[in-house]
Amino acid sequence: MRVFEGLDAVPGGFGPSALTIWKFDGAHPGHRAVISELRSVASERGLVAGVVTFDRNPLSLLAPEKC
Repeated sequence: MRVFEGLDAVPGGFGPSALTIWKFDGAHPGHRAVISELRSVASERGLVAGVVTFDRNPLSLLAPEKC
């Protein structure tokens, strides 16, 4: 596993990727299922599987009144 702390940290030419974007707040069964499906699809298509997550609830930035 490689961890990039922001888009600027992803090296140029990293390659075609399949990503899932969510607030992954733990490794519960639902999140594991999403990541498992992502890995399967990425493998079938010769892509790098990646997860984009947030260090806080995205609503705190997008709609703070709902957070």
